[in-house]
Amino acid sequence: MLRLLPLLALVALFVPATAQASSGDPRFPDISLAQSLRVSALATWGGEYTVSDGYKVRVLTSDVYPVDDAANQQVADFLDSALHGSEIETVTIYRVSPSEVTQDCGSADALACYSPDMKSIVTPVEPATADFTPQAALLHEYGHHVANSRRNPPFVSVDYGPKRWASYENVCALTRSGRLHPGAESFPEYTLNPGEGWAEAYRVVNEARLGLTQEDIVVSSRFQPNARAASLVTQDVVSPWKQGPSSTLTGRLAAGRSRTYRVSTPLDGNLSVRGPGGIRLSVLGATKAKATLRSASAVVCGHRSVQVRVTAKRALRYRLTVTKP
Repeated sequence: MLRLLPLLALVALFVPATAQASSGDPRFPDISLAQSLRVSALATWGGEYTVSDGYKVRVLTSDVYPVDDAANQQVADFLDSALHGSEIETVTIYRVSPSEVTQDCGSADALACYSPDMKSIVTPVEPATADFTPQAALLHEYGHHVANSRRNPPFVSVDYGPKRWASYENVCALTRSGRLHPGAESFPEYTLNPGEGWAEAYRVVNEARLGLTQEDIVVSSRFQPNARAASLVTQDVVSPWKQGPSSTLTGRLAAGRSRTYRVSTPLDGNLSVRGPGGIRLSVLGATKAKATLRSASAVVCGHRSVQVRVTAKRALRYRLTVTKP
């Protein structure tokens, strides 16, 4: 079946796994974006609220609640207190009643939801369940927005998580082996959806930073962040990965001879090697490797080092440019 996430689907937050187990009712994490389009017709009040670092946060509240700009400002300030970057100005937060969450997210099971395409969060003003607070719901959904605002080529960041965290969690290799399920929309695979795992790690890290009650993690406990993962969550938010570093390799070869270099690859993603005419390049120990006479490329997927092989068609000195994820 064709997956619609992230362009045509919502990523939604549901009740903790403990509640699922007790009820025997599997909860599904993804909701059709077509159903969410009703938020555009939702009667709201609010607008942009300036926070302490100068960013403007767009917060809209359902008109079933009386106009209270101070309440919207508190939501903007709360989000500002969490880890964020300039993407805070690109999200729209819809604060609605629990029944409107059900309607706007398209499921009776949803506590909140996020549309990657619309960059919109639907979150409750009041808790629909004692198991999860509105603050926890907002943090989880904002984690999706952070991922949606980060680059992690060749992977879809909202599905895999941002670059550093996803590499540390070995998302690519575990996905290839069938142990993780990016974008999964059905139970039980969604508990091993790294996009949900990232959103939960983001929430847990921020709850610890802000001194909030630590809610139970709603997905597999393998995504419970340790100290290293928490550090990488912070880095991926405040210092987004933009482009991998480049380095050079130099040498001299006689005609028909080869030389192999070992290159460290701490992050998953695209690797490329370029050189002068008269050589053939190849990358060993990575996936989707391609080679031509003067260049080679591959996808690093769980490999913390790869080999670059140079073969000379004629005697020459050479300089290679290696660009890593």
